[in-house]
Amino acid sequence: MNTTAGVDANRYRSVLSHYPTGVSVITAVQPNGTPAGMLVGTFTSVSLDPPLVAFLPDKASTSWPLIRAAGSFCANILGSEQEALCQQFAYKGGDKFANVSWQPAASGSPVIDGVVAWVDCDIEQVFESGDHYIVIGRVRDLDVSRPGTPLAFVRGSYGEVALRAELSQGPARRTAELLGAPEDDIRRWFTSKERIVDELLTDYLQDLMETYRDVVRESGTPRAVMASLIRASFASIDNHRGAVIVFQNERTHLTEARFAHIAAIERQMQDLWTDVISHGIETGDFRGDVEPRMVYRFIRDATFMAVRWYRPEGRLTSAELADQYARLMIDGFGTHRTADDRTSS
Repeated sequence: MNTTAGVDANRYRSVLSHYPTGVSVITAVQPNGTPAGMLVGTFTSVSLDPPLVAFLPDKASTSWPLIRAAGSFCANILGSEQEALCQQFAYKGGDKFANVSWQPAASGSPVIDGVVAWVDCDIEQVFESGDHYIVIGRVRDLDVSRPGTPLAFVRGSYGEVALRAELSQGPARRTAELLGAPEDDIRRWFTSKERIVDELLTDYLQDLMETYRDVVRESGTPRAVMASLIRASFASIDNHRGAVIVFQNERTHLTEARFAHIAAIERQMQDLWTDVISHGIETGDFRGDVEPRMVYRFIRDATFMAVRWYRPEGRLTSAELADQYARLMIDGFGTHRTADDRTSS
């Protein structure tokens, strides 16, 4: 497909995908009081005097007419851990505000809880440009809700570019805050991103592995041990949030020779978990038609992905969330035999 200017559309998208963009949710309240929202990667500043911003909705958007009718909007700048919220607003149709907490700005437009920053605006002008509109907003009010790394989109992925930039180039103080590591340590190793990753992940994984070993030493039924392992994993999200994010983002690089010791710890973790699962299959606590290593990887990935959306100040504590995950996962691959059944078999 070619554009009217003769530029191939796929090439156009591919080239411009290398330029990272911020991710924002544009919100408004319709005349009937119902909130409306749309995800954009085009929010930008325009002018300081007067204070103007802009975003560019697609002409095919079904949410833009609702926002335009409101006459005002609020740009909610998402944080790097809000990918799930981003996906919720990216879908067409349905209730985008389901389970989303928000407070009204001066215009009445929703300020979504937990965003990095917000900008409340009146619609100043709307221009047509190609297959999009250019919407100019005059700023009413704005604020930083929660200092942090914003969600970024580049080459088809969310979040990773921002964290990589913090690790390799950002100020030591900001990186220390993001990772929850002592600033002196960050400054000491800051000339090398690999050294930061090595130091951070080695300490984190060694601590987590020792916790896992303590859980297994306390023994108990395979179900009880599995539940305790899941709780320990969720506790690590509270205590080592930055390290968990780095562990996910850098996983593909951990196969390199310089990270062999980290890969070795991860193999030890896998062996510990699969031993527990295999024992549970032998005792009849867990289903025999599942492969232990696959079960471990499923639980590991599902648990640690929670770092992307879990907030310590949210409705559930990490312990409560761990209990719910444990019930869902263990009931999913556990058998429904009673203790008496297992004793008599």
